[in-house]
Amino acid sequence: MVDKLVLEPALIHRLVRCSYEHQSVARRLQYGSATQCSGLRDARCIRPIAKGRSTPIMIVTKFGGRSQERRLYALQHLVTHLASARDYETLWNVIDTAEYGRAKFRYDPSMRSYAQDLDLARQATLDVAHDRGFVTLLPRLWKYSLLRASLSSRTDQYPESLFLALVALGRGQEAVHLAELLSKPSQRIKTLAAIGQALMARGEDKDAIILRRVSDMAESIKDDLAAIRVLGDAAERLAAAGWLDNARHIAVTFDNIYAHDHIQTRIVEGLMAAGQWEEAHQVANTLSDAQRVDALIRLARGLELAGRRDEAQTVMVAARQVAIAIGKGWSYWMLALQVKGSITTELWQEARASLASISEGSTRAIMQCRLAEELAAAGQGVEAQAMFAGARQTAESIRPERDCATTLARLAERLAIIGQWNEAETIFAAARQIAEVIGDRWDRAYAMQVLATALVSIQRWDEARDVAAAIDDSTLRTDAFSKLVEGLVEVGRLDEACEMAQPVNDPWTFSRVIGKLAVAFAAAERLNEALRLTEAIHDQLERANVLSKVAIALATVDRHDDAITAFDSARRLAETP
Repeated sequence: MVDKLVLEPALIHRLVRCSYEHQSVARRLQYGSATQCSGLRDARCIRPIAKGRSTPIMIVTKFGGRSQERRLYALQHLVTHLASARDYETLWNVIDTAEYGRAKFRYDPSMRSYAQDLDLARQATLDVAHDRGFVTLLPRLWKYSLLRASLSSRTDQYPESLFLALVALGRGQEAVHLAELLSKPSQRIKTLAAIGQALMARGEDKDAIILRRVSDMAESIKDDLAAIRVLGDAAERLAAAGWLDNARHIAVTFDNIYAHDHIQTRIVEGLMAAGQWEEAHQVANTLSDAQRVDALIRLARGLELAGRRDEAQTVMVAARQVAIAIGKGWSYWMLALQVKGSITTELWQEARASLASISEGSTRAIMQCRLAEELAAAGQGVEAQAMFAGARQTAESIRPERDCATTLARLAERLAIIGQWNEAETIFAAARQIAEVIGDRWDRAYAMQVLATALVSIQRWDEARDVAAAIDDSTLRTDAFSKLVEGLVEVGRLDEACEMAQPVNDPWTFSRVIGKLAVAFAAAERLNEALRLTEAIHDQLERANVLSKVAIALATVDRHDDAITAFDSARRLAETP
């Protein structure tokens, strides 16, 4: 309460005057004659928990034709005045009115202001209970507490996509208010981070503020490893926006070295996106050795793409030194091959010699293939062909047959990507021949699934479908077809994707695949087909999730009314028990 605050002596007389004004303003707000009390213009005159509280629209209906400013003030501050004036009976009567909740929802669909008023009512009940006794007021306290909990419980059912749909509809503040009602700290932070990133994508100016709030809240979920990814996203966004200290605060929150390195790596990426190369290099050097090699090579790749070739080579030398020092020279070469032109003439023999240190056949074969690609790009065709042949020989020597077939499939995929179609087809055929005769049923299915996935990645749709259909394991077959559907969706072949979705019989995978199809149809402005697909999803919350994504897609193509309709349907589904 106000009288429990420790105030400076100079403010005492203002507080006394304000307490009388609260009583007067609270009465006048009910009849539409008040504008604003001087106390609310000075936040120190009311208790912090009372700031920004809202009032029910049923009171405002008495304003008639009075100014919008006055009505909005009443909506925001009536309950604050009642609480600060200690007029608890009137406050309870207002909140207990049957129409109150409905009116609050019309005023603020996020229900945040309603939740804040319920918090005031609960605090008022506790204050009075000290004088009247807890037994008589316990039913009232329970009622307000249960009602407040029900708001959080309802919001807890919302999928993240529903919050993002609000952002897409231009209702970002409502999305933030709803996220604040989430009961689990980890879920609240994840959702706020997602909202902040969505706002940033829209170019709105509240994104950095929200992400900074996420960094301040990171301490509360430092033991939740599932939150690392979303906090890494937030840290990268903060670094890119120039809030490096806030980004680093997220990283130092974690004692776990994996979490710390992951978030620091994301900070490096954010700094690179902002062109802050020196700062990115400094952060990369704080990582543990293995992660530092990866981060430095990513940095070198970014510098090379930015035309800063000399700096890129310097960073590559540093990465090489770390890799060799920790006995992972071959891993350096695997990563170095991601940087165009990184294998210079003087380093070629060293790179080739490093192959001998790789004991694992699949890794050695893939590295041989990457080195061959580098040779081909440098115009050394003969050497490249010899290295490709060596990669295939290595792959064919691998045992068991499952690993042999999967490595061949990945080699063929790499060859297809660089345009070596004849060699790729030959190796794909060899991989399938080996896979089809594997004795163990699951190993055979796994090898075929890897082969189908590789075919999808190079858009060989018919071959991928044939291989997927031959998989003798329902789970792996479903996975192969789901990847085929997703690949077709990515290239806009939606009708074919619908046909390929039929063999997907796992309920969760089916919902995921159908959801992506529905969103793609919505983005293509084929709304009826999108809605028909959502009806095929049996899980109510998953259907709400998909409808929210459909709303986002519709908003993106300026189908605003249809987007609102889809969002409203999603919200009703999420709130239905």
